[in-house]
Amino acid sequence: MIRILKCLGSLILIVLACSAITGLAENKEGNENNWIPIEVSFDLTRWDRYWKPGEKRMEDTEESRIQVNAILEKVNQASEGMLVREGADADTVELQYELYQHMLQDGAEIEPQLFDDIGTYTWAVGLPDEQSITQDQAWRTACQVLLEEAGIAEEQLTHFYPHFSYETGDPENPFWHLNLMPYDAGSEVSVVYEVAVYAHDGSVCGYKIGVPVG
Repeated sequence: MIRILKCLGSLILIVLACSAITGLAENKEGNENNWIPIEVSFDLTRWDRYWKPGEKRMEDTEESRIQVNAILEKVNQASEGMLVREGADADTVELQYELYQHMLQDGAEIEPQLFDDIGTYTWAVGLPDEQSITQDQAWRTACQVLLEEAGIAEEQLTHFYPHFSYETGDPENPFWHLNLMPYDAGSEVSVVYEVAVYAHDGSVCGYKIGVPVG
């Protein structure tokens, strides 16, 4: 199954940075006028764990706030000046939306895909509305679900910086899609974490643990 991830010019920088860190080459398909990064996957499920809107809310406790604050503080300090962070920060949701609109205007077709867990889904990006939680809130929720549900160690998460997109394939339930990528070129970490957080109620949509495509 070939799944379109993004049509984002600046995301190329992030993909290349990930490849350099992990020693894996990114597969690419397209042409010089309309290049679309893709991921080749044979999974029938979109997420390792999936929840419908409102089903999975992370409990906001003092302990969890202290733990997540420590992670975010270390990541923000340690990732300063790193290529992955610079690329992720440059690829704003506004830029993504602009490039997505250009892609549609150029006649690109995005095929719907069928997954066992979420059903039929057609990738699309948009802009957050007034009901949406912030990127920082989504990042905090993503860290919490990886800690508590996926069993990822706190120290492990301090090596990952998020790239954000705002997906609107289901217009009634848009979500923040976070790709947490290793930012330290000296790290042996090769895994990438994906987390989706429903934008309107802050509940968890799903998470997936995988490695950069090679």
